[in-house]
Amino acid sequence: MANLVNTYRHALISWNFNKGNITVTAHEVDRFLTAYVGLCTDSKPRLESGIVTKFAALLETTKIAQKDVLFLAFMLQASHVKKEKPYGQKLLLLLSSVGYEEATVQLLYQLLLTLKAATYSRSRGHLQRLAREGVNVRAMVLEGMIARFQGDQEAAIKLWWSVLEDPVRLDYVTRVRPNPKETDAYNASLQHLTTPWIELITIHFERVQRGLKEVDLLERALKIGMEQDDPVAFYWAASYREQSYANGDLRPTSEWLYLMTKAAASGVPKAAHELGRYYWTSGWKYIEDEPPAHMKPTPFDSFKPDKATMSTSPFAPSTLRPADADQFFHTATYPSTPKQRAQLAMDWLRVAMEAMYAPSYLLMAEIANTQQLWDGAQAPAAALALSPERYTYASEVEYNNAVYDCEDGEDRLVTYTHTGGIDDDPPNPFYSTEAAKLHLVNVFRACKAVDFKAYSLKQAAAAAATRSNAVNEDDWAQDTGRAQDRPEFFKFYQDDGVYDSWAGEVDGLRAEAQALCEKEAWTLYDETGGLIYRAGIGVVGNLEGIEKEAYFSI
Repeated sequence: MANLVNTYRHALISWNFNKGNITVTAHEVDRFLTAYVGLCTDSKPRLESGIVTKFAALLETTKIAQKDVLFLAFMLQASHVKKEKPYGQKLLLLLSSVGYEEATVQLLYQLLLTLKAATYSRSRGHLQRLAREGVNVRAMVLEGMIARFQGDQEAAIKLWWSVLEDPVRLDYVTRVRPNPKETDAYNASLQHLTTPWIELITIHFERVQRGLKEVDLLERALKIGMEQDDPVAFYWAASYREQSYANGDLRPTSEWLYLMTKAAASGVPKAAHELGRYYWTSGWKYIEDEPPAHMKPTPFDSFKPDKATMSTSPFAPSTLRPADADQFFHTATYPSTPKQRAQLAMDWLRVAMEAMYAPSYLLMAEIANTQQLWDGAQAPAAALALSPERYTYASEVEYNNAVYDCEDGEDRLVTYTHTGGIDDDPPNPFYSTEAAKLHLVNVFRACKAVDFKAYSLKQAAAAAATRSNAVNEDDWAQDTGRAQDRPEFFKFYQDDGVYDSWAGEVDGLRAEAQALCEKEAWTLYDETGGLIYRAGIGVVGNLEGIEKEAYFSI
């Protein structure tokens, strides 16, 4: 590895020097990395005897700032040369060991993502001290994440709220934001370690579902996140405020549609998928809650408003409901035809698919394999014209009586029922069995990507169990490196957050995709003519009795 520095493009280092990202020249980087490699017995992320003292002396001798060394560690980790990557992690470990706070935060954040945070005891002790001191806010957030991973939810909650309830700490996390155009490790950690409200939202959401009385805490965290205009917070707010009918189907409301649209428009793939499902499955009325009196007249009115109450709202608004949500009572009539709504559904699904949200491929396949659209998605002419014929109740009293008659917890009032039949359903202009098959190919690729990762992690764990030093080459990282040669698979690993948001659903995705193929008696081929699935036989290739490379080549 003596020639490690020769793989660096001096132009890249010089560019960063000129931009002010680093304060050392390319030649100074050469000398430092040559000396650094000379200190290391090997590239394994471990601390050999005496290496921390030697590394500290190297920093003192070369006078290179720790911030610049951190930059070099990231460069090594991002290198396309596989043998250079572990030197980057080792450099982070050494920086942490000499007391550089940022290196400790970055190192343990990366290790948390690979479920190995507890194995670096020296750096972990440093992080715990930083969290107790309460000055390094991101260290506090990260220590809470590790505590949650280890099962101590109470400690995690206490740490995260101690950030949000302190004005100075809250000011820090509301000001520091990652550059959305950068995807490096530093910006990734900024994204996750400066949004403690998201950690609190997810943990309180789960605890509320388990029956714990933490609704107030959940709504506080949601409100803080929404005040920061955090799109993920808007997604969770939409999920929290979601209503459903007795059969489990979504009962769309203006509040839900506003919150989910806000999240999707800001790039949350799961929100884009949910909007795609909404526009594909919903019929008139597109939103089911009754418009407040001060917004009337609207196409969604169920009864003629009493002029005496026109300035008041007929219901107590949610503490999370943004005032802008009311505008949807005037704008949600578009799109108003089955074709337009199917088109918008596909547009939102493509947003999710671009982020590799696998369930969207399955829903796109369903749309492409549907021969007729649903006439119930057509907005009635009376509603669009604001004609009195749009009313379904004679008065507000009759409407309220109908709401009251709905048994609480079993159903919610349906304010409009489509009376058309199947003969009224228009043809689907987007019908294409070939397009459906190509979408299903990606569903099976996504399933295979999950299988491969699970298999590889299992193999890595078995290999680690046979070594005296469990912290060694990351077999999974090596396998993803190999996977880069097959971008049709590797694309699903590019964003850990997106991958984790759907990977747990893989069994359902696989079953639905297989059921569709069997129903239609389809045989699927990829773009190069390779066989993917054959009805009556199933998925081609599995992980039983074959090598990983053979499986991955299918």
